[in-house]
Amino acid sequence: MTEVAKGILEVGTNGAGEVVVNHPDLMPDEYGVGHIVFSVSQAQNLASLLLRKAGEAASELQEKHRKGA
Repeated sequence: MTEVAKGILEVGTNGAGEVVVNHPDLMPDEYGVGHIVFSVSQAQNLASLLLRKAGEAASELQEKHRKGA
C-alpha cells in the first residue's frame, strides 16, 4: 500500500468513464457528515482538474464504445 498524504484530494478516473474523487483523511462530524472546505483558489483549481478528468472519462467511454464493449 502506498503512503497517502493527509489533506490531499485524489482525482482520477476508474477506466469506466467515471471521475473519482478520494479524500483519504475525511473525518465526519457528530452528524456523520464530512466537510471539505476550499479557498477560492483551491476551488478554481479543483474545478479545472475535474473538467480535465471529465474529458479523460469521456475518452474512456468513447474508446470502450469504439472497441464494441
